[in-house]
Amino acid sequence: MKKSNILFLLSGFLLLTFTACNNAPEGEKAEVKEAVAQKEAVATDRTVQITPTNTVIVWTATKTFGGHHGKISVKDGSLGLKDGKLVSGKVNIDMNSIADEDLQEPSRQAKLVRHLKSEDFFDVANHPVATFEITKVTPDAAKAGMVSVAGNLTIKGITKSIEIPAEVAISKEGVNVKTPAFTINRLEWGIKFHSGILGTPKDMIINDNIGLQIIINAK
Repeated sequence: MKKSNILFLLSGFLLLTFTACNNAPEGEKAEVKEAVAQKEAVATDRTVQITPTNTVIVWTATKTFGGHHGKISVKDGSLGLKDGKLVSGKVNIDMNSIADEDLQEPSRQAKLVRHLKSEDFFDVANHPVATFEITKVTPDAAKAGMVSVAGNLTIKGITKSIEIPAEVAISKEGVNVKTPAFTINRLEWGIKFHSGILGTPKDMIINDNIGLQIIINAK
């Protein structure tokens, strides 16, 4: 093989490797730990119900070339307050509602959504609801209205604890919670399809990190 051909193949390989590593969803990576067992219920003096129509989870998935993004709706849930501060809560996520928002052709969009609902990804037939249950809320002393929220995230029957920042606004009308974009490693929840760790060809790798943003409105 000519030297020029070898250099061409090598440069192509390096390009694919660089692209796969750098084409990642935006956001700080959430710290993932083993699930936290709550020994007793957190005391609250006010409970507000989550309004599904104004609550959404934004998702982003990337691959070596390109990616997809969309939204997931919330089924129901509630937030617990104590002395005017967020202290607890649980969100039930409707995995059947997962939707793509970047593909323009309906048939391609439907095909992608079917695949996301399949056993390759979220196995929605067996796990139609994912949950996020708050286990601890710590105020950010440096930023008013910002807190660190720790909670158990259950996807496909697997529960892990994650900790993420969030902006919380509480009024007489209700509670608004909004996280900045963050990422979780899908392998932690057994979602391994086309992961690089499985020897997937470089041009077919789907990034192990999934980008998420949570926006909650409760009244």
